[in-house]
Amino acid sequence: MGNAALVSIGLIAGAYIFFAIGWVIAGLRLQAVSGLLVDPVMYAAGTWGAALAGPIWFLTAFVLTRRSSTWVRFVALLVGLVLVVPWPFLQTGAGA
Repeated sequence: MGNAALVSIGLIAGAYIFFAIGWVIAGLRLQAVSGLLVDPVMYAAGTWGAALAGPIWFLTAFVLTRRSSTWVRFVALLVGLVLVVPWPFLQTGAGA
């Protein structure tokens, strides 16, 4: 793997970390609203599960594509970025 691929994987890993932080912030921000619909214990489990989904996807894609070509690894990592976008954080906004 070349230098450009290593830097790109590092940037993608950083995006996964930011997405995990986004899920935690959105989960904590929407906690009061969800208390009407969902048990607080289940809501906390869902929030932390959503926050850990990104890093788990990154590690899984990284390990399962060890012997594949570089483009296969990037496709797996980019598909994960699309799937774990923290939509509640994006919809409520960072300053709300």
